[in-house]
Amino acid sequence: MVAIKNVTDNDDLMIINKSGLTIRMAVANLRVMGRATQGVKLINIKENDSIAAVAKVMHEDENADEISDNQIKNDENDKNNS
Repeated sequence: MVAIKNVTDNDDLMIINKSGLTIRMAVANLRVMGRATQGVKLINIKENDSIAAVAKVMHEDENADEISDNQIKNDENDKNNS
C-alpha cells in the first residue's frame, strides 16, 4: 500500500513517481471497492521506480480554461462597449 486518501467524486488524485512521471485522474472514474477487497491499483510502475507522492486535488473541468478565456473576452467587450 502506498497511500490512503479520503476523497469524493468531486476530487482528483495526483500521483507522482520518483522518476518524475505525474498522473492526474478523476476519482469519479475509479471503480468502487467493498471493505473486504485489497484496494485498487491505479498505475503500473517499473521495477526500479517507486511512488514519491499522492495528493488529493480539486477537480477541474476539461472545459474550464475555455470557459475562463471566453468569460475574459466577454468582460473585455463589455468594458469596451461602455
